[in-house]
Amino acid sequence: MAEPRVRDILIVGGTIAGWLTAAILARSLPRELYHIRLLDAATPVVELETLGGGLATLPALRTAHALLGLPEAELGRSAGAGFSLGADYAGWPRPGGRYFRPFGGTGAALDGVAFHNLWQRMRRASAAGELEDYALGAVAARLGRFAPPSSDRASVLSTLDYGYHLDGEAYRQLLRAAALQHGVLRIEGEPGEVRLRGTDGWIEAVAAAGGGEPLVADFFIDCTGAKACLLGEALSVPFEDWTHWLPCDRAVAVRESGEVPFPFLRVEAQGAGWQWRMPLREGAARLRVFASAHEQADGAVAFASGRRARFWERNCVAIGAAASLLDPLEPASLQAVQRGISQFLLLMPFKDDAAGEAEEYNRIMTETVERMRDLVILHYKANRREEPFWRACREMQVPDILAYKIRLFEAKAKILALDEEMFRDEDWAAVYLGQGVQPRAYDVLADAPDKALVRDQLAGMRKAINAAAEATPPYAAFLQGQPA
Repeated sequence: MAEPRVRDILIVGGTIAGWLTAAILARSLPRELYHIRLLDAATPVVELETLGGGLATLPALRTAHALLGLPEAELGRSAGAGFSLGADYAGWPRPGGRYFRPFGGTGAALDGVAFHNLWQRMRRASAAGELEDYALGAVAARLGRFAPPSSDRASVLSTLDYGYHLDGEAYRQLLRAAALQHGVLRIEGEPGEVRLRGTDGWIEAVAAAGGGEPLVADFFIDCTGAKACLLGEALSVPFEDWTHWLPCDRAVAVRESGEVPFPFLRVEAQGAGWQWRMPLREGAARLRVFASAHEQADGAVAFASGRRARFWERNCVAIGAAASLLDPLEPASLQAVQRGISQFLLLMPFKDDAAGEAEEYNRIMTETVERMRDLVILHYKANRREEPFWRACREMQVPDILAYKIRLFEAKAKILALDEEMFRDEDWAAVYLGQGVQPRAYDVLADAPDKALVRDQLAGMRKAINAAAEATPPYAAFLQGQPA
């Protein structure tokens, strides 16, 4: 009887998404049962997330590193890893405005009432500071200090969380080494002709441009970047363009030297877009993103936010920019990659797709990337700037579900968490309030706890957070103290 399971997997594209996919699959699947190869071009694909050399990530990437056995000391040595407590938004929602979105916790719920509602109640009674005053990550970042989170849940240091600032190409090479170590076979070459099966249009093989035998496999993973050589070009899955919601479509990157390190991403709103500055171990990366309808610049890289209509088609799944590409305002690209890999492993297909794995994968990943997209759109929609670009963003019609979420928050500070949300309620609260979306009321349950108790709890939090932030080491000193 023929083997019904997928055993031979070909990943096409040596992008960061490609090598991360290869490494996690090889680490998770029995080597004696699965044959995993990666077709890797000699010239790396230009990736929007790493223009200028820097790659910013969310905290979830640490779980992938733990699975792969990549210690932070190695990330520091090989990929110049720095640490990020969150993002500081300057010029948002108006010139001169700013707010900080921390990766760690903000405040604490009381009797099941979300902290931002308790804070709203005390704020209206002039008994609370700024929202970020109750987030250790934000306060430590303002002071230029950093410490890893404590495992002691009773300690305020346990509320910290962090992402990374990485040298993009060095990180790609590190993932490649990890994948090879776990048994992935690398084949050098550009993807060439994709051969489809005449009976049903499934992929039979991918040729390496320049010669050699076509690479036959049971299943193919497209990690070729926005070009989507397999899913888009060979299988003709259309691209859904989101530039009517995310109008920035050009990026210019610069690598700087001599930057004093700081433990967060600086994101500055500008006349027709924004720019971020990312500190690395040596220097910094700067990325400027803008809308070509409002500004032009020499040497800019063109891109379009959007997704493929389907992520899994026949015996091919796309991961990374081949599946979806988001405006990089939020450092969430690898979060979507991780979700794509984990869902593929959970739905490991048979050769005939008899169980409908593709439909379920497409449902989950569509909802995942659209929920991520909506938080990015919120940055543009909720603004009070007067440049033509920002006025157009403020006046645009947003996706129905986001419009509904905004209405709920404006009415009573309610945060609607849907299936497949990748951002926390705390992230949404920070962006709503930071962008100037002020609720008319707060949750009625926030009035239930004794007012003096709530006031004292907030005061105690703020005191503990300030003391903990002052006690953490300066960021530069923390980096110097890491093992070499």
